[in-house]
Amino acid sequence: MSQRIPILLEKAVSLSPPPIIAEKYKYILRKRIAAVEERDTGQADAAADKIREKIEQWCKWLDHHLSPLLVDAGAPERDVLSVIQSLSDKPQSMEMVEFFDNWVHDSMAGLHQDGADEFLLNGIGLAKFRRVYFGNSADAMIRQVAASENESKLSFEKERRRRHKQDMLEAAEFARTRS
Repeated sequence: MSQRIPILLEKAVSLSPPPIIAEKYKYILRKRIAAVEERDTGQADAAADKIREKIEQWCKWLDHHLSPLLVDAGAPERDVLSVIQSLSDKPQSMEMVEFFDNWVHDSMAGLHQDGADEFLLNGIGLAKFRRVYFGNSADAMIRQVAASENESKLSFEKERRRRHKQDMLEAAEFARTRS
C-alpha cells in the first residue's frame, strides 16, 4: 500500500486547484501519509493520550468565558470533539457486537480489500459516528438539527453574557453609591 501513496499524492495535487488550496491539501495529505506509514515519532499518540482531559479543560474554559461548545454543523457525524467524547474503552455487550456484525453495513469496508485507506480519504478514519443512511435528505436533516442546536446554544450564551454584563453594571453602581 505504501508504494501507492506517492502516486495518490501526485494525483491529488495534479488536479490543478488554485495554488493556495493545492499547498494546503498537499500538507494535509503528507501528514496523513506520515501517520499511515508510521513515520510519526509518537508525538501524536502522546498528545492523544490526554485528549479527554484537554477537552474537559476546554469545556470549562468555554463555560467560564460564556461561550458555547458548538459542533461542526456541516458534517456533524465527523465532528471530532463529539466523536472523542463518545468513545469508550468499555467492552460492548454481546448483543451489540452481534448486531453490528450481522446487521450493520460499512460502505467503506468493501473498499478495504482494494487497498483504500479511509484515513487518507477523510482524515478521521474509522473514528466517526456510524449511522443509518437515509440518503442525502437525511444528511441535510442532520446538518439542520446540528445548526439549530448550535443556534440555541449561541442564543443561550448571548443571554448569559447580557445578564452577566448587567450584573457587573449593577455591582459597579452599588459599589459607587456605597463609597
